[in-house]
Order: sequence, then structure tokens, then C-alpha cells
Amino acid sequence: MAIITMKRTPAVKIPHAEFQVDGQRFRVDELVWHNTSGRSFDLVHCDTDEVLTLDESFDKYPTDEQVASVLEEHGFDPEMEMCWFCKKVILQATAHRVDQVWVGDSCCWDDRLR
Repeated sequence: MAIITMKRTPAVKIPHAEFQVDGQRFRVDELVWHNTSGRSFDLVHCDTDEVLTLDESFDKYPTDEQVASVLEEHGFDPEMEMCWFCKKVILQATAHRVDQVWVGDSCCWDDRLR
């Protein structure tokens, strides 16, 4: 009797906005699966399409600290800042500089701050 194993492939892969760290481009891909309401999120190196979260995907969109941790595991050096409004640790690569302070894109950014 043969055993057939099927690799699970997502029904839809939604690429989110790219960002740069150490001159390299990265993005978070949102994976929507067949027959389930659950989603997962992978961190991807854009130039090579290498999935950096190969061992385990995120269950929710990753925080900047989670992204930084994965990047550090792969030898990259993400610069971190603190959001002026909420005081969360944020990736400088995705944050906005307003006057002399940083505002996190994932936590507090609003286009009215431009």
C-alpha cells in the first residue's frame, strides 16, 4: 500500500508592502488556506523568494519585533526605534520620521501626519 503525502498549498497568497533592511528587500506574505478560516503569515526575502519563517509561520500579522527577530536569526541587522505615540519598539525600515521623532507604520501612522 502506497502512502501519498500532499504538500499543503495555500488557496491565496497576498503579498504585503516591501521594506528594506541592510539593502535587502523583504515582505510579509499572508496565506489563506483551503477549507479553514485561519490564515498564516510568512516573512519572505524578495530577491530570492526564500521564506525566512520556513520552520513556523506566524498566526497573526507579525509585530515589528517578531520581524526583527527572524531577520536577526538570518544574519541581518534591522534598526529599531521607539514609536513616539505608543512607545512600541518599531522597525526603522517601516516607520515614518516626523520632525525629530519616529512614528510606527504598524501602530500609529496616519497620513494626516505628513
